[in-house]
Amino acid sequence: MLRYREDVLGPEGKFQRRHRAVVLGRVEDLSMREAQRLAEQILRPINAGCWRPQSMLTLRMFFRPWEICGCWSWHEERSSGL
Repeated sequence: MLRYREDVLGPEGKFQRRHRAVVLGRVEDLSMREAQRLAEQILRPINAGCWRPQSMLTLRMFFRPWEICGCWSWHEERSSGL
């Protein structure tokens, strides 16, 4: 298992560090050298400095403005009438 941290853009637009864990494979199937190569491939863009932080907006936060303005209920009423 490869564990590392990466920068992400939080909901307020501020940088945050997020913990990641990636399963590289089963211990029986991978040698130490193969696991290191897989980890290197995953970490190469991050370590090179060319990694751009990605947004961490959840689906609930994305649809929140629709709930507040009532647009979501309008859409449900319209599609149930078809």
